[in-house]
Amino acid sequence: MEDVRLLVRESHDSNHAQRLGLEVRSLAQTDGFAPKSGDSYRVSPAFAVERGDLPRPFETCDFRVSFVTCDNTFSAISQLRNNLTSEQAAGLYFSIGLPGVLAFHRTEQETDHILEILNSSFRAHELWRVKAGNVEVLSTSAPVAASFDSAAYLLQRVDEVTDFDILQLLLETQHSVNEVVAKASVHSPTRLPRLGRLVASLNAIIGDVVDLSKQLASADDEAMQRSCQKLVNANVDYLIQINSALAYFYSQAFFGVTPLMSNRCLYQSHAFLGIGGALRTLDNFGSVVSRALEEVPVYDTLKTFAPSVAGFDPGTLRTVNEVVIQAAAFDIDTHLTRAARVSQKHTNSSLAVDLAFRSLRCGKCRHAGALWR
Repeated sequence: MEDVRLLVRESHDSNHAQRLGLEVRSLAQTDGFAPKSGDSYRVSPAFAVERGDLPRPFETCDFRVSFVTCDNTFSAISQLRNNLTSEQAAGLYFSIGLPGVLAFHRTEQETDHILEILNSSFRAHELWRVKAGNVEVLSTSAPVAASFDSAAYLLQRVDEVTDFDILQLLLETQHSVNEVVAKASVHSPTRLPRLGRLVASLNAIIGDVVDLSKQLASADDEAMQRSCQKLVNANVDYLIQINSALAYFYSQAFFGVTPLMSNRCLYQSHAFLGIGGALRTLDNFGSVVSRALEEVPVYDTLKTFAPSVAGFDPGTLRTVNEVVIQAAAFDIDTHLTRAARVSQKHTNSSLAVDLAFRSLRCGKCRHAGALWR
């Protein structure tokens, strides 16, 4: 049996004490699994590190399983593979939850050996003994919150916002930031620096909204008013998207953490261990993509391939405010559309130009890089 699905059965005895059972079945056997009426199950898939017809510890009626949360799941698995026998490594699995390392084994000595190998590289650990399908929770090591400077995660210039709807959005965004930072400090502290950079980008966007709103209020030129309003709307839309992403993130990423039965992921097919590991992987992938795109010479490409038209010099579009200053001289949509058509003739740079134009159209060019770094 290779890739498996863990089925954790919950029930209560006559004294209302929780009772747990664990079944380990192959993914093929449990495809489309649905519990019987009255049964309460939490399920999660787990994936074998070692392939082949190896005996697995959970194929016996008495075994142990360690659920280990690490900042880097696959680094931890590599450590274990290098220090365990092939028979012991047959019990190594990984999940897409934050408890990403699952080690099935048989004895207390093996448990101690696994934790000794990982040393201080794990954040949390929970050990179960499973005998005849019944679970006994032997130990739980909960994570300790990392310290952080709360001032680094405060939104700035909120008191300068006069529009009620935008102010409410910023208050909601601050709440989302607070939730993500608090939970990340406990379960994924390596995210904290990135969240700090996100807040810095949010503050830059808020600053643009405030400045553009002031210019809109004082503008007496219709073209200037139209351009200011367009950029305010674009930046507010960006804030809405970020707030929605943060709310989704903190409501999904931190379920399935130790103690394992204290919370439940809302995704039924991952209700036991959650999807926090998968979200962390996507987050890291986004960071890689962003760093790669930061190396693209966007402005040089724009200068080379965008057509020279009256009032449009792509080399000057380095800040939102510079666009507003020139707003009376040109309509940004017309010029970007024309430039995009020209860029299609140059296949080597079309991706960079397309990305640049998409960013420029919504006023995001100066902030996008910091969101994923």
